[in-house]
Amino acid sequence: MKMLKRTIATVFVAALLSLLALPVTALAAENAPTTLYVGNYQITNGNATTYLKAGSTQGSLVEGSENDWTVKYDPSTATLTLNGATITGNDSISSVPYGAGIYAQSNSDQPVALTIELIGENTITGHYGIFVNAGQGTTPGADASLVIKNGGDNGDNGILTVTGTGGSGLLIIGGTGGASLTIKNASVDAKSTQTYSGYAGVCVQSGASATDSPNISLSVDGGSLTASGTGNNDGILFYVGSSQATGATTSLTVSENAIVDAKTGGIKASSSNLNDLSDQIVVGSGTGTSGGIVFDGTEGTVYGDVTLQENITINEGESLTIGDGASLNTGSHEVIVNGGTLTGEDKITGAVKYAPAITTESLPNGTVNEEYSQTLAATGSVTITWSLENGGTLPAGLKLENGVISGTPTAAGTSAFTVTATNAYGSDSKQLSISIEAQTDVPVTGVSLNKTELTLTEGSSETLVATITPADATNQKVTWNSTAPGVATVDASGTVIAVGAGTATITVTTTDGGKTATCTVTVKHDPAGAWSSDANGHWHACAACGDRLDFAAHTPKIEGAHGATCTEEGYTGDTACSVCGYEIAKGETVPAAGHEYEDDGHCAACDGIDPGFSPKIIAGADSTWQKGSAKNLTFTSNAAYEDFREVRLDGTAVDQKHFHVAEGSTVITLKASYLASLKLGSHELEIISTTGTAKTTFAVAEGKANETIVPTGDSPLPLLGSVAAIVLGVATILCGRALSREHQRL
Repeated sequence: MKMLKRTIATVFVAALLSLLALPVTALAAENAPTTLYVGNYQITNGNATTYLKAGSTQGSLVEGSENDWTVKYDPSTATLTLNGATITGNDSISSVPYGAGIYAQSNSDQPVALTIELIGENTITGHYGIFVNAGQGTTPGADASLVIKNGGDNGDNGILTVTGTGGSGLLIIGGTGGASLTIKNASVDAKSTQTYSGYAGVCVQSGASATDSPNISLSVDGGSLTASGTGNNDGILFYVGSSQATGATTSLTVSENAIVDAKTGGIKASSSNLNDLSDQIVVGSGTGTSGGIVFDGTEGTVYGDVTLQENITINEGESLTIGDGASLNTGSHEVIVNGGTLTGEDKITGAVKYAPAITTESLPNGTVNEEYSQTLAATGSVTITWSLENGGTLPAGLKLENGVISGTPTAAGTSAFTVTATNAYGSDSKQLSISIEAQTDVPVTGVSLNKTELTLTEGSSETLVATITPADATNQKVTWNSTAPGVATVDASGTVIAVGAGTATITVTTTDGGKTATCTVTVKHDPAGAWSSDANGHWHACAACGDRLDFAAHTPKIEGAHGATCTEEGYTGDTACSVCGYEIAKGETVPAAGHEYEDDGHCAACDGIDPGFSPKIIAGADSTWQKGSAKNLTFTSNAAYEDFREVRLDGTAVDQKHFHVAEGSTVITLKASYLASLKLGSHELEIISTTGTAKTTFAVAEGKANETIVPTGDSPLPLLGSVAAIVLGVATILCGRALSREHQRL
């Protein structure tokens, strides 16, 4: 009997060890949200990883898979991973989830913590963008925490743009404890487009139930945070939600060269009593190896030792201060001062560049016909270029070149204009004016013609225009002359008439001062407009004498050529001259090529379908599958893979999760887990393609009695049942043998 007991004990110990060896699903992380919404999708509490992907409408989500997802939630770490996701909150704004793009809530009396990993560019929009809430429930929770970090494998920052259309972009509310937001090596742009006051791009808030000393904190450890409010709303708001939390602390820390940009809305702290607590915000460089930069409205401050990860620009009305104990190394980047104020430049290592600032306040007057020169001045990094704004003009006779306005004014008057100084870092513009005074008894200083060269055909004419300098010269009289009247003549008004082929020089001379200007006139034959042609070439004929001009051989080109297709004839094209259009030779017709059908019924040339093609099963026909087998069944249709539409079994469409489809014609593999669900007997399989249906039958038969049933992996319960059955069976046999031996002894 003792041996029997030992035998039974050994059997059940073995059974227990077998059960303990089975896989165990990971448990949910401590402080994980008990309520979690991602857009329109509520993630059910449990231990399994949830995979979601984009739905059919913008911002919606549906169930995904391990290999097809944009949103993944791992309950064992309370981590939500966004991989190029676009998420839109639902329409419920009066109750959970309050229309948030992402909503996380704690259990009663418990803290809530959520981590969001970013891969690539992600966009979240909702009444609230992201809302982490420990202030709800029958009994409020404790602390509320949100961590947003880079999740990319390549080291690049993950990017998140989050917008609250009716509330804050990022909202973290504690219960009886504090609230914290941490950003690690990610690029986050949080904004509120709500115009009613009381909201912010980022709001970190202790709850109405916090009565002690809640800690309200924001940490940016690498990467960047841009927070902006609309209207009078804040960029970043620290809010003490209880008047009894008199010991509440608010802090903003930056480290690992992070940048916090709250230029639109600034940084503020307030309480439920509407007290402004902004002067109590503790801002510092955190515990990292380096500090960061914080822009509170237009005022930027460097905390700790910072190395720039991107260019930083200080625009007009903005400032950047590098105080005692802080330093800034630009590295491979630059600090660009574009009208703003930089304090502590001596604490900067590297490049500081300045946009131009024009320092010229006014320009002196000038006088007609007297040389003028004035250099414009501006501060800024070299090289500075100067220009006139569109529509602006200098006084006649002056020009702007390399920052110098120079020349000889030709007319009296005042000209207003805007000059712009530009370099690689910005620009500055200023409106200036120059007054030009008149000159008495103005002498002629020069004359010019509107053309210095002129080509005419025999019998044609054109009038030259003489311009005297200055325009207000007292004596405006001129005379005209031609060096070859047999080629071209000129009259007192400057009209030139072409007489015969050749070259002549037309000269204009001022009466005052004898200033001259010339124009070279070339007179040519007058060729007719259209080409004349014959088989040897083409030419223009002179309209006056009929001479052949510009004779040239034909330039052949092919016109109207197109290749033959399977069903239509081609044409080699006609040969014609590309200059005059003369037809040199006619083309020939090319017969249609005809179809070349392949085994899958497609034409190799045009992809047309053989009307006589009928798909058939070329592998796997009339197979037999035995119950309990772990093997799949594979069938091959000779139809093309791209023509595949669906699989039917006994006239009913098969869900694609029960089979695989692969190339090599069309290869369908029915999963063993699906085959196990079929009844015994013969079944008709149809592989349906756009070119037809291939049919075959297969049989499902009873498995062999002594064959071990291999689990399919679809569920751990069948495996557990199988193990338990084997263990109990062995135990029964051993117990029977032991009792038999015991009886024999008796």
